[in-house]
Amino acid sequence: MRQQQLVELAVAARQGQTVEPAGPVHDTIESPAQTRLRRRYETVHELAASGLGAKAIARDLNLARGTVRRYLRTATVDDLLNRSRAGRPSRLDPFITTCTSAWSKE
Repeated sequence: MRQQQLVELAVAARQGQTVEPAGPVHDTIESPAQTRLRRRYETVHELAASGLGAKAIARDLNLARGTVRRYLRTATVDDLLNRSRAGRPSRLDPFITTCTSAWSKE
C-alpha cells in the first residue's frame, strides 16, 4: 500500500500535478523485532505498575534482569528503538576526515 502511494506521487510529480497523499507517506511499518520490543516494553511497565520488581518481571517474562532494568529506566519505547551507538566506534572513524575533505572538494 505504501509503495503504491509513493509511485502515484512520483508519477503525478513528473506530470506536474500536485496530489495530496491519502495517508502518511513516511515509513510507518515496523519490523517484527520493533513490534516485539514495543510489546515487551509495555508488558514490563504494566507489571512494574502492578507492583512487581525487576527480578520478578524478568523471571515471569523469561528476560534478562538487565533487559528489564533497561526497559524500566527508559522514558519511552522510542528511546529504545532510536538509541545511538554511543561508545561503540565505527570501522570508518579513522577515515571520516579524509572522506569528508574528498567529498567537499567535488
